[in-house]
Amino acid sequence: IPDISNIRLDGALITALVERWRPETSTFHLFTGECTITLQDVELLLGLKIEGLPLTTKTEKSETDAAKKICDICLGCHPTVQTDLLGNKLRMSWLRREFGTLPNNAGVQDLKSFANAYILSLIGGVLFPNRFGANVSCSFLWILRDRDKATSYSWGSAVLSNTYREMGRMVFGYGSTGGSTHGDLAGCFILLQLWAWQRLPSIAPIPREPDVHHVPFGLR
Repeated sequence: IPDISNIRLDGALITALVERWRPETSTFHLFTGECTITLQDVELLLGLKIEGLPLTTKTEKSETDAAKKICDICLGCHPTVQTDLLGNKLRMSWLRREFGTLPNNAGVQDLKSFANAYILSLIGGVLFPNRFGANVSCSFLWILRDRDKATSYSWGSAVLSNTYREMGRMVFGYGSTGGSTHGDLAGCFILLQLWAWQRLPSIAPIPREPDVHHVPFGLR
């Protein structure tokens, strides 16, 4: 995922795909017929697990208090400025400021906190980005608290279903502008792009060396 996240996104391509999405059938309507992204695509292109426990998030009566609590547990601190933590949403810019550079004298706890912050940034910036890519749900930290159990969840299924839902919302005009623009789209953008490159090879960049087995497959 870290290497894949460095791929430059093609906003026009992603927008074109969303405009051809039909929530009624969960398929893209292209000139050649209907097609869709499957769990197998997610597993091969992103290398995410598609079997295991369903990925669910923890809810609390007081979202802000619960968010501060889990931030202290997993990150070692929490935002003190109100705009950096709105309800259960943590600003990505705060994560970058607080965990951008690992100190030279970092201890074991610091390493754990920075690792959790890095994983959380990948979740919020690549796998489950919101409509503006500015916030990430602190609910994911409850999952990261138990790292061994976190690997037993079906992350690929959650990413695919969330992307389906967000594209459906976009088609029905729930974006901030009511139009089909990249800025309003939420979901796993890189999954859409890699899928298009794989299924529509005429628009894809030249693959890397065919004799090298890249894992996940999307890295080729």
